[in-house]
Amino acid sequence: MQAEGVPMVQPLPWHQTIWQQLQSRRQQLPHAILLHGMTGIGKAHFSEALAASLLCEAPHSTNGACGHCQACNWLSQGNHPDFRRILPPADMPSEDAEPAKRSGLWIGIEAIRDLTDFVQLTSHRSGVKVVLIPSAEKLNQAAANALLKTLEEPPAGVIFILVCQQLGRVLPTIRSRCQKISLPAPARGEALAWLADQRLSGHEMLLDLSGGMPLLTAQYANDEVLASLPTVLEWFSAPRKDPVQVAQDWSKLPLSTLHDWLGKWLYDLLRLSVGGQIKYYPDKSDALQNLAGRTDSVALMECMTALQQDKRLLSHPLNQKLMLENWLFSYRGLWQKRAVPVSS
Repeated sequence: MQAEGVPMVQPLPWHQTIWQQLQSRRQQLPHAILLHGMTGIGKAHFSEALAASLLCEAPHSTNGACGHCQACNWLSQGNHPDFRRILPPADMPSEDAEPAKRSGLWIGIEAIRDLTDFVQLTSHRSGVKVVLIPSAEKLNQAAANALLKTLEEPPAGVIFILVCQQLGRVLPTIRSRCQKISLPAPARGEALAWLADQRLSGHEMLLDLSGGMPLLTAQYANDEVLASLPTVLEWFSAPRKDPVQVAQDWSKLPLSTLHDWLGKWLYDLLRLSVGGQIKYYPDKSDALQNLAGRTDSVALMECMTALQQDKRLLSHPLNQKLMLENWLFSYRGLWQKRAVPVSS
């Protein structure tokens, strides 16, 4: 009897067509693949499954990793000699990053230089060697230029798998040397079916909040802070209470979460103000319609732009309560400036 194998990551159902197309030319794959798509659609599943299938010594009929061979066992334990995963220091397990560097948000040139010996040496298992860069947009300029040199003269038997959310944030010359594969979001029915398989049925509202991204929906469903969403949306719908007091009431909520919720609320208001449809909060259509009719798209765009500019400051040790107060005053000001009451 065959011993039970280790569980291997699989592509998500809505990516199976692309997966089979890629695997059908497994022997003619390019030396560099750039996977791109929105947050929460399963890019990590796809890239990890692809790396595992390339390293597996006995892939099954769909060319997924078998989970039984030595290569699969090594990979599951994190010590496959022919595999490298390049991460920013902040995303590394604590034991893999020096304490002074764990806050680094960018991939530095040292990480790419460390690949030199790895890509030049012969494979330990007489197969391919795989380099996975899950956040290619986080390569700093020096690291991106160093990687470019390797991609311009790719070593034989090495496949680079790069992943990004925004193609525009990856160096154009790197993009030009990779085969770009766009991973789509699932149809709503596919997303709901997957959520049901994960025992997360009944989360249609969260699927809307995630913009139709099922993995983000799963994160929302398991996040305790979600219990505060109705209270937050109540104030967004009728911002009467003093923003200073509201900021105090919300002081224990993650600023990044509030930034996300407010940004999506403003986005829906802007869409309505120009005749579009609600994307994130369809169950709040009455409140959104009411508010959208009292302001204009220019003011909403200015508020959204200012909020988006603050996103880069979310991880900085600033006075977060003061920042939140500023957001709330700006939001309430959309209606006060026009001398229109904000009551519902």
